[in-house]
Amino acid sequence: MKYIIAILLLCIAQIASADNIEQQSKQLCEKIKSCALTELEGQDMSADMKSMVLSSMDGMCQAMATEFSNESIKEYEDLRQQASVCMTSLSSLSCPQLMDGATDTPECVALEKSAAAHE
Repeated sequence: MKYIIAILLLCIAQIASADNIEQQSKQLCEKIKSCALTELEGQDMSADMKSMVLSSMDGMCQAMATEFSNESIKEYEDLRQQASVCMTSLSSLSCPQLMDGATDTPECVALEKSAAAHE
């Protein structure tokens, strides 16, 4: 479960933008949720605990969507484009890769470096 939260937090930390990015973030979040649900099915967990995890994931997806629609990031076109490429690379990963935290794709590393340069 800590991997699920870490992956979602990583996604929230990514800088993104308008409609295309919002759609990609939604797609990525849904994939992560699907992977997490598949992983949860193999665990001995109460219905209440599963419900709590799902609710938490929904909240993180909403937070991610809010972050991506934030007006303050819309001025960074270069970062928005890189964020789009990063999310595409993350969406192409398999569930085991996502759940194991193998999210340092070259595209996301490039985004992190560019974002650091804007600080």
